[in-house]
Amino acid sequence: MVGIHVRKLDAAARESHASPSRTARQEARGIDALRAAGQGLRIHTSGDCPTAEAARIVADAADRFVARGGGKAWTYTHAWRRMSRRAWGGVSVLASVETLSDARRAMRRGWAVARVVPKFDGDKAWTEGGVRWVPCPAQTRDNVTCDSCRLCWDDNKLRNIGAGVAFEAHGSGRRKAAEACSR
Repeated sequence: MVGIHVRKLDAAARESHASPSRTARQEARGIDALRAAGQGLRIHTSGDCPTAEAARIVADAADRFVARGGGKAWTYTHAWRRMSRRAWGGVSVLASVETLSDARRAMRRGWAVARVVPKFDGDKAWTEGGVRWVPCPAQTRDNVTCDSCRLCWDDNKLRNIGAGVAFEAHGSGRRKAAEACSR
C-alpha cells in the first residue's frame, strides 16, 4: 500500500514544483509532530532526501525527536553518490546499493551499505565482493523485528566491521526488484 501513497505524494510534489528543501521541511514538521516515547524512527519507508541540504533538514528533525525521548533514527539512501555521509548527522543511514562495485565505492566514501538480493540461501552471513553481507534478521528469523534487531540502527558498527545488510526482495514489486538486483 505504500506505493499507492508515494505515487500520490510524488505527483503532488511535481505539480507544485516543490524543491527537495521544501519537501524536507514538510517532512521535518511531520517528525516534529511525532510523540517520542523511546521508539525508533524509521525515516523514509519509501523516498529519499536527494540533496545534502534536504538530508540536513530531516536529520535535524530526527535529532529533535531523539532529544524529546525518541529512540535512534535510521534510514537508507540512494543519494549517497551526491552527498557526504556527514549530511545525515546522527541518523544511522545506509547507502542503498545495487551492485557490488557500488558497495565497495560507497564504503570507501564512508557509508555503511545495504542491498537487495533475489533470494537468501539461508540465515548465515556470507562474503561477496569483499563485503560481509548479513541477511536481515527480521526477514530470516521468527519473532525478530527492526525494533528487536537494530542492526540498521548502527551504521558506525557496520562500517567498522566492513559489513552490509542484505534484504531479500519482497512485497508487490518483488519480481521486478529481484530481476533488477540479479543483473
